[in-house]
Amino acid sequence: MCDPLRELCQSYAYAELLDAGGKAVLPGFSAAEAEVIAGVDGPAVPLKWNSTAELWAARAGQQVVLRLTFRDAVIYSLGAAG
Repeated sequence: MCDPLRELCQSYAYAELLDAGGKAVLPGFSAAEAEVIAGVDGPAVPLKWNSTAELWAARAGQQVVLRLTFRDAVIYSLGAAG
């Protein structure tokens, strides 16, 4: 698995969640805690973090900003589930 924070990767994507103002990364949803998407192709690739259910529950109903970082990747669309 490729980790762009620690090594060079050919292509990858990962995401962070920020507060509604887009200023601060939310605890548990930083780039370091994100699962890097590398070598995956498909119509529904989920974004994942090493976060607990409590962290997700604390954000329920709140507005957040999604920051995507990618290299040599094509993202055709985004959607929300759940």
